Amino acid sequence: MDLKLLIVVAPCIPPDAAAILPDLDLAAFERTIRLIRERSDIIIEGSTGGVNELSAVERSASLQADIEMASLNPGSVHYARGVYVNSPGDIAYWAQEMHRRQIKPDIAIFEAGMIANATALAERNWLEPPFIFSFVRGQRGAMAATPRSLLFLSESSPPGALWAAAGHGGHDLRLSVLAIAMGGHARAGCEDNSYYRPGELATSNAQLIERLVRISRELGREPATPAEARSILGLAPLEPGQER
Repeated sequence: MDLKLLIVVAPCIPPDAAAILPDLDLAAFERTIRLIRERSDIIIEGSTGGVNELSAVERSASLQADIEMASLNPGSVHYARGVYVNSPGDIAYWAQEMHRRQIKPDIAIFEAGMIANATALAERNWLEPPFIFSFVRGQRGAMAATPRSLLFLSESSPPGALWAAAGHGGHDLRLSVLAIAMGGHARAGCEDNSYYRPGELATSNAQLIERLVRISRELGREPATPAEARSILGLAPLEPGQER
């Protein structure tokens, strides 16, 4: 078991922005990164997620910024009443772009077959170990947020792979506690669940993360510092004031 715990912060997406196409202008994103870098050495992750109307190039605009990691969805999945489309060609494009730019993929696993898809990308040398899988559970139309599904996915991962639980639909805290106890890693934030408890909105992402920190320490798992997290993930160290 990895004694140090990686905690992923799921960003806050304003409700009025969730139903519109994302802004592909990197200026605001790059300004946000600069402001974060002035105050913290946390690992910054971009996204290749997005609506189906966008091209693979448009969905990967964040890869042009100064980021160390990016999400990679290695397959399509039912998403509520629709389908979240990630075609084989698009997946290959994102994996190659991340490899070329030395950005580590955070591999989002909605279904068990996506682990095999990611393994195939690694066989083409587009993904490099240690792999990090985010097991997304509780999404309507995908795998249920149950201990059995989490155990199955963790045991289906390649030897030495890291994994974290990401619970949707109000399952975030329960799955994170399970993951911590099982030797995996955890994720919390308003993108996954904006409620601290039923009927009570979280005041911030920080409130949700602070709760995970308290729980993880009670369970004997000390959260990793940014420097320790980079070492666990195989990322290059980040010196003070240095861009990636």
